[in-house]
Order: sequence, then C-alpha cells, then structure tokens
Amino acid sequence: MLVVSSTSTSGPISVAIETALTASNFAWPPKFTHPNLDTTGLLVYKNKLPKFNDNLKTFCLNFHGRVTMPSVKNFQLALASEVDDGSGAAGTGGSVRLQFGRVAKDSFTIDVSAPMSVMMGYAIALTTFDAIEKV
Repeated sequence: MLVVSSTSTSGPISVAIETALTASNFAWPPKFTHPNLDTTGLLVYKNKLPKFNDNLKTFCLNFHGRVTMPSVKNFQLALASEVDDGSGAAGTGGSVRLQFGRVAKDSFTIDVSAPMSVMMGYAIALTTFDAIEKV
C-alpha cells in the first residue's frame, strides 16, 4: 500500500509523521493521531492483483500491449478505493493510475495518469530497482 499527498503544496513528511505512519502497521485508516498529520489530503494506492489466465496457465496483468516481457518488476497501481470497489474479483478493479513494466532486457516503460504526477510515478518506479534482488 502506498500513501501519497494529493496536494502539490504539501511539504516533506517529517520524521515524527513518518514514524507515525509506519508504526500503524499499514492499517488504513490510521489508528493514530498526530497534531501535524491531516489525512484528508492523502491518496492511497494499491497494487492491482493479477487474474489467472487459463490459456497461459499463469497469473497475468493486462498492460494493453505496453509491457512486452514478463518480470517481477512489472506492476500496476490504482486508487485503493477503486481496487476493492466490488466490481469483479477482489483487488482487480479500478483504473490504472501507474503502470510500470519491462519492454526489453534493459528497458522499461512507465505510464502515469492523474491524480498521480509524473515525478511521483518516476520515484515509485525507481524503488523497484532497489527492492528486488537477484537470487
């Protein structure tokens, strides 16, 4: 789950607020209070879950031709309120706000749509290169 600010005027998150966010064990809505944290301006994004493809006998995400190679780095994010809106299997609904995936051995593509900014999407995509290690 990813939480980002929806306003361009919000400043950086302070250490106290960051600690409060991580200390909540990712429960949403937060079960804590902090005098400097206003949750009305936050947007929560969730990974879209893949659907099982009977032809390929594997789980797949529909990238509509934009991603051409399988990779553990491929992902799609949607607003959490849309992902679990009850239209289909749990975790598969909602409009894609960010999709990132491999198109060649060392090439990736990223697509971003409002309300996420290009800078936020790029920063999120960069985290996939640090978080996934080759075994």
